[in-house]
Amino acid sequence: MKKIIGILMITFLLSGCSLFSKDADAFENYITKINEWNEEEFKIVENYEIAAQDDSVTEKEYIDILKKTMEEYKTFVNKIKKEKIENEKLAPHHKKYIKAIESYQKSMDLDLKVYETKDPDLAGEVDKHVEKANNLALEFQKGLVKLGEKLGIELTWE
Repeated sequence: MKKIIGILMITFLLSGCSLFSKDADAFENYITKINEWNEEEFKIVENYEIAAQDDSVTEKEYIDILKKTMEEYKTFVNKIKKEKIENEKLAPHHKKYIKAIESYQKSMDLDLKVYETKDPDLAGEVDKHVEKANNLALEFQKGLVKLGEKLGIELTWE
């Protein structure tokens, strides 16, 4: 009987290590994807972000850049939404990431409406969604750092 309990204990410990390893592997794979997605997102919004700060860009040029960015960003968001995250520890973080990029997408939609309707009140809504997206992204990053610590992986954001 003692042998059986001993074998079960060892099996339990090994399976625990295996689960830990699977979580760590899933985490590292997810971080790799996040880095790829961040690069892709940056390329999509780069011209829009620059145009938003450049006073020499005409309203028509800005709207054209915004529309192109919105189209590409919508495809990007849909791609991220389709990504299946099977790991139960990562799934809630992925949902937060999706909420962050959706909020940024909403800010672009509202930004276009500001120009189409000439409604200055919408500009405040744009800022709210950008702030919401930034806050969600920060929560997402902090959550992944904590999860990484639990898995013995140090994670820093640049």
